[in-house]
Amino acid sequence: MINVWEYANDLPRVKVVTESKDVFEGRVIQVIDSEEIEEDEDYISVEANDGEIKLFSASEISAVERIN
Repeated sequence: MINVWEYANDLPRVKVVTESKDVFEGRVIQVIDSEEIEEDEDYISVEANDGEIKLFSASEISAVERIN
């Protein structure tokens, strides 16, 4: 499982690959602690250049790559 907290401080641009092999690129806008939303795992929120925002749970991510 990916540690989404590695991306919390500098909010980089990333490419997220999910366990189902979907790919989404954008800027990290938030990392959400599981306790704040009463869930079992942490989440990462990523915004694409076109404004689309996707929320990913740590367990559904197979890889995260920092991009420029």
